[in-house]
Amino acid sequence: METNIRSNLRYYLQSPNSREARAFFEGARSMMTALQLAPASDYPSILSTSNQQHIIALLVQSDEQQRMRRRKDTQQMLKLYTVDKMSALAFIFDLPGINMWGQAIDKNGDPLEDKMFRPLPGKTHDGWPDRKIKHLHTGEEISRSEYLALDESNQWEYDYCRNFYLNLNGKPSFRISSSDHYIMEELIRQSILIGDSGINRRFLTEIHCDAETETVGRLYDYRDVIINTLDELYENTHCASITPMLTSQAKCGYIKSAGQLLIAQMQWLTTATKIRDILRVDPSDIRAWTKLIQICRTGGDKEVAEFVSFDDIASYQNANGDPLPGAIYNAGDKKHPWQIEAHYENMPAWKQKDYFQHILVNVRVRNRLIGMLDGIMTREDLDAADLNPGVMEALQELIDTLASDDNA
Repeated sequence: METNIRSNLRYYLQSPNSREARAFFEGARSMMTALQLAPASDYPSILSTSNQQHIIALLVQSDEQQRMRRRKDTQQMLKLYTVDKMSALAFIFDLPGINMWGQAIDKNGDPLEDKMFRPLPGKTHDGWPDRKIKHLHTGEEISRSEYLALDESNQWEYDYCRNFYLNLNGKPSFRISSSDHYIMEELIRQSILIGDSGINRRFLTEIHCDAETETVGRLYDYRDVIINTLDELYENTHCASITPMLTSQAKCGYIKSAGQLLIAQMQWLTTATKIRDILRVDPSDIRAWTKLIQICRTGGDKEVAEFVSFDDIASYQNANGDPLPGAIYNAGDKKHPWQIEAHYENMPAWKQKDYFQHILVNVRVRNRLIGMLDGIMTREDLDAADLNPGVMEALQELIDTLASDDNA
């Protein structure tokens, strides 16, 4: 055993830049840090046990201690400096700029994306401008477009580093980097707790993973802090559109776009929504539901795709990993012409689109909302409720839409 360890160590010393050597030294560094954080009196018990479970437990405990210590350090540092909110968000999302709805914008403030965060026709952007992309071994610098053209396995060979300045007395004073994981975590946490619905919708769509394509969202490494902070916001404020049902689905990596988040919200409305949840939803979300209900009632595929694309529908999975079923039209059944068809492999997306439009939204969501909104609007204590400004106005617009659908 001792000979084997020595031979492995010699190999790592001879090739210190190899992947295996970097992993070895990173592991050694982690163990040294774990011992450093432990009191000297604990060394005998720590070092006397060498089984794998004990080592893993020790490293997890050490990582948690480091995380808490560095988070406190970061919180104290951010109290000293000021952070430009919108610039920080553009830095986090790697966008040239961002607006309150979460859309990428150009230097003139004009949107580069639609409200589902999809590029507008003819619009592109080059990300956050202050950056360097270097090869880990050669130091060669490449452009962002060259980096994005690489396979994800090859992207790991590069260090993609964005820079951002914190201000002191109105001047850029302290430079931070996107590689500063703990600072990034705290910036993300503080941004989410502000409670901007559009921004938080974008956070939730940037942490996905796709097993088939082996791709992940740009903020996948921060999925834990994003999920935990969104849950914290939901628990501690009167205004929170993103519920635990949605965060649990995103935690599985299943919400890959704003369109899929909208599908998830529709399912949430039919299964888990309570009156108090509706009163906490941001007005912009309620208005999006209103437009979607209008379009699903009267529009065609093109109009529905403005909110939910065929790709969104075809790759959608609920919290259990189940795809959407399909729907088939039965002209002989005048009362219920659209009927559910169980999902099968290679089901065409248009069948799932028909289910989404004609059964989920047109029947289930509408019936559920009609029942709940009638109860909301007749509550005597409604005026005294601690509501997000504009909620009642948005709900009234939704009620008017549902009523007009009934009269159509």
